[in-house]
Amino acid sequence: MRTYLRIFTAVSAFALGGAIAAAGTPAAAAAPPSTDLTITYLATPASQVVVWRLVCGPAGGSHPDPVGACELLDKATADPFKPVPPGTICLPFSDGPETARVTGRWSDQPIDASFNRVHSCEIARWDNLVPVLPKHR
Repeated sequence: MRTYLRIFTAVSAFALGGAIAAAGTPAAAAAPPSTDLTITYLATPASQVVVWRLVCGPAGGSHPDPVGACELLDKATADPFKPVPPGTICLPFSDGPETARVTGRWSDQPIDASFNRVHSCEIARWDNLVPVLPKHR
């Protein structure tokens, strides 16, 4: 019985020590955010390029509205970064010279998407991503 008790005590101490050690490691403390994006924005061809970082889980980075942007992305049920499908009929009017590029990870998926406001479909695509992208001026 004493041998069994010593083995049980040793195994319990080993298991408890391993659990405490694992809980204290940075990897166990916090997983990397599933959304980490870089947004590059150009208001006009003559303006200065603006670059923001958006991190979600928790919301942060240099983005002007990380909470709103992360809430929008968290609620998305489809890929908000996908391009306009080929063959889509779009009205050919421009709503401004603004352009943006979004790169990084969203929900652990790689993202590399370009945006502009050159026709109705691209305008809608942009507007659906506000506040990730800035609201049209």
